[in-house]
Amino acid sequence: MSSSNCYVILQSVPLRSGVLRHEIFYWLGRHATQDDITATAIKAIELDAALGGRAVISREAENYETDRFLSYFKPCFMPLNDMHSYNDQGNGRYQVRLFKCNGRHVAHVKEVSFTRASLSHEDIFILDTEFKIFQFNGANTDIYQRAKAMDVVKYVKDNFHKKDCSVAVIEDGKFVADADSGEFWGFFGGYAPLGRRSDGEGHSENNYNKASLLCVFEGQTKKIEGSVLTRDLLSSNKCYILDCGTEYFAWVGRDSSLEERRTMITILEGLIALHDNSVGIRLTCAIEGFEPREFKLKFQSWPANTAVPISENGRGKVAVLLKHKGFNVKGMLKAAPIKQDISSLNRSGKIQVWHVNNSDKFTEPASNHGKFFSSSCYIVLHTFPGDRKDDYIIYSWIGHGSLSDTRTLTASSVAELASSLKGAVEVLVFESKEPSHFTALFPKMLVIKDENIGVGERLFQVQQTGPRTWQAVEVEKDAKSLNSSGCAFLLLETRLILWFGKFSTVEEQEAAENLAYFLQPDAESTMSLKEGAESELFWEILGGRKVHPSHREPKENAKDPQLFSCRIMKGQLQLIELFNFTQNDLLSDEVLVLDVHTDVYVWIGQSVSSKLKLMSFEIGQKFAEQAARYDGRSLENPLYKIEEGHEPVFFKSFFQWDDSKAMKHLDVFQKKVAAVKGQQADTARRPMRRHSISGFESPTEILSTIDRGRASRNTVAKPQSSPEKSRAPKPKYGNGRSPGSKSSAVSALSSMFEFQGSRDANTTPKLSSVRTRHESVSATPSPSLGSSPRTPRPVASPRSPAIAALASMFEPYSDKKLDFAWPGSRPKSEEKVSRDFDVHIPRTTKEAKLVETLELKNGEESSPKQPIEALKDVKNGDVKYYPYERLKVSSSNPISGIDSSKREAYLSNQDFQDTFRMDRETFYKLPKWKQDKYKILMDLF
Repeated sequence: MSSSNCYVILQSVPLRSGVLRHEIFYWLGRHATQDDITATAIKAIELDAALGGRAVISREAENYETDRFLSYFKPCFMPLNDMHSYNDQGNGRYQVRLFKCNGRHVAHVKEVSFTRASLSHEDIFILDTEFKIFQFNGANTDIYQRAKAMDVVKYVKDNFHKKDCSVAVIEDGKFVADADSGEFWGFFGGYAPLGRRSDGEGHSENNYNKASLLCVFEGQTKKIEGSVLTRDLLSSNKCYILDCGTEYFAWVGRDSSLEERRTMITILEGLIALHDNSVGIRLTCAIEGFEPREFKLKFQSWPANTAVPISENGRGKVAVLLKHKGFNVKGMLKAAPIKQDISSLNRSGKIQVWHVNNSDKFTEPASNHGKFFSSSCYIVLHTFPGDRKDDYIIYSWIGHGSLSDTRTLTASSVAELASSLKGAVEVLVFESKEPSHFTALFPKMLVIKDENIGVGERLFQVQQTGPRTWQAVEVEKDAKSLNSSGCAFLLLETRLILWFGKFSTVEEQEAAENLAYFLQPDAESTMSLKEGAESELFWEILGGRKVHPSHREPKENAKDPQLFSCRIMKGQLQLIELFNFTQNDLLSDEVLVLDVHTDVYVWIGQSVSSKLKLMSFEIGQKFAEQAARYDGRSLENPLYKIEEGHEPVFFKSFFQWDDSKAMKHLDVFQKKVAAVKGQQADTARRPMRRHSISGFESPTEILSTIDRGRASRNTVAKPQSSPEKSRAPKPKYGNGRSPGSKSSAVSALSSMFEFQGSRDANTTPKLSSVRTRHESVSATPSPSLGSSPRTPRPVASPRSPAIAALASMFEPYSDKKLDFAWPGSRPKSEEKVSRDFDVHIPRTTKEAKLVETLELKNGEESSPKQPIEALKDVKNGDVKYYPYERLKVSSSNPISGIDSSKREAYLSNQDFQDTFRMDRETFYKLPKWKQDKYKILMDLF
C-alpha cells in the first residue's frame, strides 16, 4: 500500500454456525486528499449494502491503525511512504530507515525521523541499514514487546534485503563497548543519554456519560437530549452518530435508505476533518443487529438480541462481480458449520463426589454417583492420566435451591482442595447448565428437587446429554411438562409409570426405564404408557389433559470465541479484546478471559501476581455480569479457572494448540533472536518421569514410590563439613544444592593436581606427609631420607575425594509432584541402595515390591501381625475398628453408620501405621489441608 492512496479491504470469516462475518476497513494514507477520503468512505458503505448490510465498517488511518485491523496482517503492516520500492531512493543508494515498534499482541510499526531525538525508553526501535538490522530495546519494554518487534525484524530481513544481512540487539541502559553497540550509536553521532518519551501520543478514556448522540435527518444533524443513553433512543428507519470526543460511532437503522447512509458517512468525515489531530480519530460504523461490543458499552444497558430480518439479496451479485474480476469466491455465500468434537472428552480416571448441605459435607458412595439434589451443592473431583502426570478437574455443582451458607462452604472447600492439587482446573457449574464434559462423567444422571424421594408424586423428564449419557430432571407435575419428542416417568412412592412420546426413539425409551430404576430400584410395580393410550388415572395425577409441546428447544451451542486481556484499574474491570488471536497471545504475565457465549474461561499466566490470581473467579463473574447486561446472557453459564501449563482438552479445542509452545522453558525473545540469527536455541529439557496416581494398583505402591524417591535424595553422599559450618544453614540455589558443594569439588580437584605436581618435582616424597586411612595420628614417625628404605603402606588416591565431591553435586532427578514429606518415614540408613562412585541407582518398581515383600516377611517373624479379620470386633474405648478395604470410599462393601469425614479413625493402630506410614499422634499434628491430602491419596476422603 502507498501512503498517497486510500484502500477498501473486505475480510470475510466463516463463523461456527457456517454464516460468514464480514468486516470492511477503509484505509487512508497520510498523504491522501480529503476528496479521496470521502469517496473511499462512501464506497465502503455501498459495499456493505451490496453484502446485505451485515458488516462492521472501520476507518483506519496510517500510523493509527486499530488492533482489529493489524491482527489480519501478520507479522506486521508496513505501508510505503512513496511510489518507490521499500529501499529504492532512485540513486542506487540504500536508504537507512528508523521504525518505532510497540505492542504485545500485534505490532504497531511507524516510521519516524532518523534522529537521536526519536529514541525513547518506552518503545522499541528498528534501525534498518544496508548490511545490518539493529533492534534497540527501550529500558521500559518487556520481553513480549521485544519478541513481537523481533518478528518485524525478521520480516524486514526476509522481504527487503536481497543480500544477506546480520541482526544485532542493543539494550537500552546496558551500554557495552562492543562492535554492535558502537556501530549503532555511530549512526546517531555517538552515544548520549536519552530523554523521556519522544511524543505525547495517547488516547483519552471514553465514558458513555460524556458521549453525545446525534440523529442524521435530511442532511443535518440533530442532538438527542437525554442524560442517559439507552437503546430505545435508536429508530430503525434513521441513522445516528455517537460522538465520544476522540472516537465516533455510526449506527445505521435496518430500514434506512442507501442515500441516507451516504449522507451520514459524508457528515462524519467532515466532522473528523475539523479536529486538530484528525488522523488519530477513530470511526466504527455498524448496522442494526450487528453492533460490536465496544459500541454497546457506551450505553447504560443493551437488551438481548432480537431477531432482525436480514436480506440475502445482493451477496450473489457481489460474488459474480468479484469472480469476474479474478477473485476466488469459493465459500463466499456460506461455509460449513463447525461441529464440536465430543470424542476428545476424557471419561477415564477416577471420580470422587462430596455432598454439601448447610454446614455438613460428606462423601457420596459410588452407588449414588449421578444423583444430585437441587437443595444441595456437590464437589466432583475428576482425576485422570495426563501426558506426564495426573490431571485434575474440580467441579462445583450448585443446585437452584441451595442456600448461601451451603454455597459458601462449597467454595471454601474447593479452594482448599485446589490448593493441595497443583494445576487443578476449577469449574463452577449451575443446575441445568452442565457442560458436556461434566455430564459425560455420569452415564445416568438424576436432578431431584429434594431428598424425600419416597414421599409424594414426582414427574421426571428424560433428555439426552451426550452420545451415551442421559439425564432425568424433576419438573413440575403438570401435563404441560410432557413433550412428544421425548420420554418421562412418574414416581408414585413405590410405583413407576413410564410415558413414551410418539416421536421418541427406542433408545430414549430404554434410557427412561434405566433412569427410573436408578431412582427407585425397589419399585413394586412398573407401568409403560405410550402417548395417546394414557389412562384417566394418569391424567388425573397430572391435573388433567393439557396441550404440551411436540418439539424440543434446541440446545444453545458455543459461538465464535472472543479473547480479552483483563486489568483491574481503580477497582474497575477493564477488558481489551484480542482479535484474530492464536495460542501465542496467551502471555504468562496476563489474565485472559475466553468467552464462547455458553462458557467463560479465565486463563491465568504463571507470572501473574498472587493478588490477581485470587481475583480470577471475581474477574470471571464481573465479565458474566457485563455479558448479561449487554447481551442478555444467563448468569449461570459455566465459569472456569485454568492455570498456564494445565489447560484441559476442551480449552485447547478453541486454538490450534501446540504443546511444544505451551512449554515456555526458554525466553521467548531469546528464542526468536536465535532463530533470526540462524543459531540453534537450546530447548532441551530434562526428561520427566511420569508418576501417575491412577496408574498404581493400590495406595501402598504410591507410598513405596514416595519413600524410594525421598530416600534416593537423602542417601546421596555429601562432602563432610565442620561442626561450626553445619550449625549455620546454607542458602539454597534453585536446583536444591548449596554453593559449598561446588567449592568442595573444586578444592578436591585442586588438591589432586597439586599432589601430582609435587610428585613430579620430588621423585622420592616424604612419607611423613602422606598418611593412609588405616593409620592413626599416634603412629610411629616415618624414617627420614637417610634411613634404610622400607616398603610404604598403601596410599589413598587423591582422585577418590574429588570424584566423590563431584558425584554429590549431581543428584538424581525426582518428580516434585509426589514429593510429600511423610512424617514417620524410615531413616535413610535403613534404605538399601546400590552405588557406583557414589551415584545412586534407584530400584525398579518390581525390585521395590520384592524388597518390601522380604522386609514384610522378616517383620512377621519377629513380631507376628494380627489378622485383619480379628479386628472387626475389637473396640478401643468407643471406637470400633474396621478393615481398610471396607473403609475406602470406593469399597464394594462399605461400612454404614460411620462418620465419613473421619474414616481413618476406624483403622486399628497397626492398620493406621501400615496405611499412612506414621502413628496417629504424628498424623493429627499435621495441618488440616495436609491430612486431607493424605486421606485423598488413600481413598479415605
